[in-house]
Amino acid sequence: MVQKKDAKQLLKKYLEGNCTDEEKALVEAWYNQFEENERPLITAQDQELQLKEIRSKLPPHFKSPRAIPLWPIIAATIVIALLATLHFYNSYSKKIAGNPNNDARATVKVQPAGNKATLTLPNGKVIVLNDVKSGEIAQATGFKIMKSKDGKLSYIIDGLGGNKEIGSNTIATPRGGQYQINLPDGSKVWLNACSNLRFSVGSSPFKREVELTGEAYFEIAKKTDKLGNRLPFLVKTSTQTVEVLGTHFNISAYRDEQKTTTTLLEGSVKINLPTGSKLLKPGQQATVQNNQINTQEADIEYVMAWKNGMFIFDDEPIEEIMKKISNWYDVDVVYLDADKKQLFGGSISRYAEIGKVLEKLELTNGVHFKIEGRRVIVMK
Repeated sequence: MVQKKDAKQLLKKYLEGNCTDEEKALVEAWYNQFEENERPLITAQDQELQLKEIRSKLPPHFKSPRAIPLWPIIAATIVIALLATLHFYNSYSKKIAGNPNNDARATVKVQPAGNKATLTLPNGKVIVLNDVKSGEIAQATGFKIMKSKDGKLSYIIDGLGGNKEIGSNTIATPRGGQYQINLPDGSKVWLNACSNLRFSVGSSPFKREVELTGEAYFEIAKKTDKLGNRLPFLVKTSTQTVEVLGTHFNISAYRDEQKTTTTLLEGSVKINLPTGSKLLKPGQQATVQNNQINTQEADIEYVMAWKNGMFIFDDEPIEEIMKKISNWYDVDVVYLDADKKQLFGGSISRYAEIGKVLEKLELTNGVHFKIEGRRVIVMK
């Protein structure tokens, strides 16, 4: 195994361009062994310090504002990742050696979220979706509800209810739950944890309107009237109405957050407020706060991480990170003396056990955790 001292010397030679072919191959093979979804979680402060140190060691002609050769950038990336890994490995080894019953590991395993939701029918009946078998789970005049083998919910309209609204349904996910539903018009919705969606069920194709609390990703089916005009699809939250004409987008509108964020991936949406409206283009994001709309370019990978099975933390305060962990793993979070504003960055699978996620955060030496049942205690 390469020792820390030897590794630093090797990295220094790589950065200076003095490696042999064999040494260069060793460094790059070392870097490539890390999966993209297992990037080290390091604080923003640590990353900036490491970058400054690397820049200070570059030859003067590399510090010019003119074009910079690619290899120092690659080297910088490798150095940050590997030095972080060396630091984590040594810290982690000392921690385990000093305390074999490490708090984040020696606990009951808390599993990640799964397909959990309740469905409330127009007559008030509540169906626990994760408890019912696949097949037809409910029916009424004009429609029936089907659950697929992989847990998706679909509405089948048979037209027997006439051209009228039959009633409203509400699907709700708890902490530790997520769900996918195919709406009566063919639109698809993925609900994140702690979210609910209220929608109308009926044979009329003209009313396409839902109400959202929490977070959801939408793929809206394109529908037209008899004259060929596109039928709008409306998504209402507590702060805005989004008008859609057939598109893919994500909305985050949790009650405990001060803003609502809409991110457009494909198509076109219009954000409507009492004070005005804004049309979004693909790749744009609108933030609504205090009855004002602000738009910016979106980080699609970051926004869609939850749907794609990832946690991505982009220089986020530990308080915001723990909100996501609390919702996903259905745990309560208690802070002792931890700095809630300390920033962390990195990524890991959302389907890892909670202990694995907390271990990665602990390896920064900026925060420590203790799990007691379904409670996570955050400490310095």
